Amino acid sequence: MPERTPQTRRRRSGILLAAAFAIGLPLPAPLAAGARETVVDQSQVGLVIHGSIGQEPARALKIAAVRDDPDSDGLLYVITDPDGQNPLCGMAADGKPVEALPLAGTWNPRMDWSPEGLTFACTNGVLAKCIRWGYAPWARRPGVDMRALYQTCLRMARADYCGDGVPHTEEGTPINLWDIAGIQNPDKIDGMTFEAAWGPNGAVAIARTRWPQDLAYVQTHCPDRLQVNDARSEGALLYNDSFPR
Repeated sequence: MPERTPQTRRRRSGILLAAAFAIGLPLPAPLAAGARETVVDQSQVGLVIHGSIGQEPARALKIAAVRDDPDSDGLLYVITDPDGQNPLCGMAADGKPVEALPLAGTWNPRMDWSPEGLTFACTNGVLAKCIRWGYAPWARRPGVDMRALYQTCLRMARADYCGDGVPHTEEGTPINLWDIAGIQNPDKIDGMTFEAAWGPNGAVAIARTRWPQDLAYVQTHCPDRLQVNDARSEGALLYNDSFPR
């Protein structure tokens, strides 16, 4: 059973993004908040800006292409080295460069978020996956802290149980997720059982690890998070099932 990937609505101001970072200004407030307009401006192509790819340190990046994202009413970028070579998100199976979504802020190796700077999230990585699952941090839902829910999704998707940035999963591992906001609803999938309840700082209650070999890490680094049943612990924002192994 594959991970669920619902369509989401994402709107960004590409002109503000490119202009600000081409001249080294701070991230514009409309972009940081999630600008409610989509602008495709081909004059952005060729600009060299300052930003990060995923969790990498900030560096000079070149916008090689920009287009509408048909899945989210937003923008997708091809980002390369400043010389226009080497697409920094890699190549897809069809031989085309993997595109990226622009995100306000940066993540350090522990996966803690800072509002400073700019990150391009490769669409084959977890930063983009959590947006496409419906947890865009700039979205507005009454009574829901979407920034916290997005950060929780990152912890869950990476199986970052201890909230220290160390992942405990493998690419392509199927999961079933749901949340307190009703963005994703619980489904019964044969063979899957409860794995953990999650918050922005990692798991708050772990019934078992996604892969058995990772239990020892949890027992050593955050044993207080282990729990023998599927209790929905206080403070959890998101939950997941997976296949026992």
